[in-house]
Amino acid sequence: MKGLGGPSESDELVDTEGTGSGKRLDGFREVAGGAACCYQLEEKRVGNLVRAQHRDTHKKYLILTSARKPGKRDQERRQRLELIRSLDHPNVLKMVDVFQDNSHVYVVYEDTEGGNAAALSAQTGAVSEHLAAAIMQQVFAALSHCHSKGLVLQSFSLQHIFVSGLLERDCPSVKVLIPFETKLQKDSMGIAPELKNKTHISPLNDMWNCGVILSTLIAGQSVFQNMQASFTSQEFRSAYNKWHEVSKPAKSLTLALIARDYNKRPSPEKCLQHAWILDS
Repeated sequence: MKGLGGPSESDELVDTEGTGSGKRLDGFREVAGGAACCYQLEEKRVGNLVRAQHRDTHKKYLILTSARKPGKRDQERRQRLELIRSLDHPNVLKMVDVFQDNSHVYVVYEDTEGGNAAALSAQTGAVSEHLAAAIMQQVFAALSHCHSKGLVLQSFSLQHIFVSGLLERDCPSVKVLIPFETKLQKDSMGIAPELKNKTHISPLNDMWNCGVILSTLIAGQSVFQNMQASFTSQEFRSAYNKWHEVSKPAKSLTLALIARDYNKRPSPEKCLQHAWILDS
């Protein structure tokens, strides 16, 4: 993680953490000296993020390192990062700083307890509908905020959902890590069909992802990797061993979210008013 520096509270060219930074490279601070001068990095990872403690302030952070993109793609990603950094919502993992060196971009996030929902699903299999509804309610709230700012996530999954407080309270705390990479994996059914085919980009693309996430949580498995792009609702139902155990309201919301016609998918606001969310 060469070139890692400390988080700054402003966009001014001020060295707030004693990193010796101040020079900007393509709009982001260039920080020299490596991670060791600023952070004690931990071995423990949360998905693709590394837990770290700032050496001077002793504050905890999560850090993501990504290779820089040449040319136009680098500029587009910087603009998206700036938009994500401006988000302020209790269910969005807060980005506190972005900086870079000649080869990498470093993104610093607030720390959050617990792990991501992918690890939760892998450990427990199907979760209770009550827990799934509590998680999805906060995911829908985060998406509503993002969409109101003109930000379409395009590709997110269980790995982007951080869940904490499962043991301490009935309703866990959820924060969504907003992906800043927009490169799509064409073989993934986690991406809306119309987005994969480059025929339509809108906030309704994200609702497909919600359907994939919700179905995995409540059924304990994901069938989308093995499904054909033209699957039918009946094929979807047949693919899940435990689908018959899912309540009708949960099935209704799930199937609405993965509607092939994106115009038939509910918005985050409508999802928040769905009976399954309200009654769970």
